[in-house]
Amino acid sequence: MKLRVSQHHLQSEKKQLFTLIELLVVIAIIAILAAMLLPALSKAREKARTISCANNYSTLGRYLALYFPDHEDFFPHSNTSNSLNFWGFSYASCPWKNYIPKSTTSEIVAGISKNSAGTFFRHALLCPSIPNSVLNASAQVLGDNDVSVQRFAASAYFGMSCNSYLFVDSDWKKRGCKITQVKSPSMLLYAAEGNGLGQVTYKCRFVAGNETNLISTRHNHGANILYSDGHVVYTNYNEIPDYRTTSVKYNGPVWQPLAN
Repeated sequence: MKLRVSQHHLQSEKKQLFTLIELLVVIAIIAILAAMLLPALSKAREKARTISCANNYSTLGRYLALYFPDHEDFFPHSNTSNSLNFWGFSYASCPWKNYIPKSTTSEIVAGISKNSAGTFFRHALLCPSIPNSVLNASAQVLGDNDVSVQRFAASAYFGMSCNSYLFVDSDWKKRGCKITQVKSPSMLLYAAEGNGLGQVTYKCRFVAGNETNLISTRHNHGANILYSDGHVVYTNYNEIPDYRTTSVKYNGPVWQPLAN
């Protein structure tokens, strides 16, 4: 009887040991599959964010088309002396406020803000890839161009940046140019993903010493760009139309509205 009990006990132990090995093998396989799939899932998630962001720019393009005929074909201009607000990022001074629905979360159009209590407010048109942490540090890496994140203030970050050359007169208080004056609307950059200040120039790819007015490549080394005719293009970092690109001139039709 004792011998039988011992044999049964040994068989039970062997069976439990084998089950444990099986469990470890399954865990190892799951870990390997997860390591293989997570990068793909991360890229898929960022692709979805890129599409959502592109839809925001398309929406802005539709608002732009509605704005022109109601304002003698002028580009939106906030008529303030502050060049950073020339298209009116604050909803209170925004010339778009009759076209862009007021956000219940943020007064910064297409941006993110933070109140004195530390609560974050994200506008409906804000790029989903922009984290709240952009307001917590002076420098972060969000893409090839984001060596330095520039903030309008410690409590405000603009997710979209407008072409700084969409005005005819050098006086910021005067109105910008008209869409009917633009020689090549499909080539003229209107807005792009910025690094926080709200305006972008032909020096829009990072160069040491030039860390402002950049186009942010936060979407898998690329950015969404809205052109003045309303179409949106996803552009890779190396194809961003800055002054170092031989086919793009600082005084050409990509940046200057009156250029051929």
